[in-house]
Amino acid sequence: MLHRTILTAASVVALTAAASAADLGGYQGGQAADLGSYPGPAYASINWSGFYIGVNAGYGFDNSNIGSRLGTAIDPSLDLSPAGGFGGGQIGYNVQRANLVFGLEADIQGSGIIDSKTLTAATSNALSASLNLKTSLDYFGTVRGRAGYAFDRTLVYATAGVAYGQITDGAGISAAWAGQTLGAASESKSVDAMGYVVGAGVEHKFSPHWSAKAEYQYIDLGQDSVWAKATKEDFAVSTVRIGLNYRIGGGS
Repeated sequence: MLHRTILTAASVVALTAAASAADLGGYQGGQAADLGSYPGPAYASINWSGFYIGVNAGYGFDNSNIGSRLGTAIDPSLDLSPAGGFGGGQIGYNVQRANLVFGLEADIQGSGIIDSKTLTAATSNALSASLNLKTSLDYFGTVRGRAGYAFDRTLVYATAGVAYGQITDGAGISAAWAGQTLGAASESKSVDAMGYVVGAGVEHKFSPHWSAKAEYQYIDLGQDSVWAKATKEDFAVSTVRIGLNYRIGGGS
């Protein structure tokens, strides 16, 4: 009786092993020769779903006609082209379905995107006058949707949403006689502006929870600022940035 039980168990084990080998496509030299080909899409093995938080830094530059319009109206030397660095943080959430990844992200940046130009006119009797114009994007942020395709550890995506920021425009004038200032006056105005943002980027996971990204955004903040209203042109900047994200959920 015992030997029959052992024989039956051995037969079951042998049949199971044979079925497993058939599923793997057979072995050669102790290694799998072919794991087989299966129809349908190739699904990402890395999970992009979950909450994440991160930091970023980048560079922004003028993408409007405001400066050239001011230069045409007053003097070419007053063509304002704000540019500079910025840095801040972002928080977001992703949902993954097969290789498709959808998400929502919000970010806020402290900004050094600024420009200032001065026009000086002098007369033969040592009298001179100067006109200064300036503009700056003090801070800005976005709330955006993201949609992309995951190539395993690498995510390529497009993004669009709402943008906001504070713009400060100013002007100053001064007069001097023989190098001595006779008088000066200046005024500036800060406004909170809102508009839209579109962009694209690529993000790569180098561990289950850490990823790095590179991203381009075009940000249009409309005509709420002083120089934008004066020239009837939108205040717009292009930004390029790199970032680092820590994923609270997800993994391999």
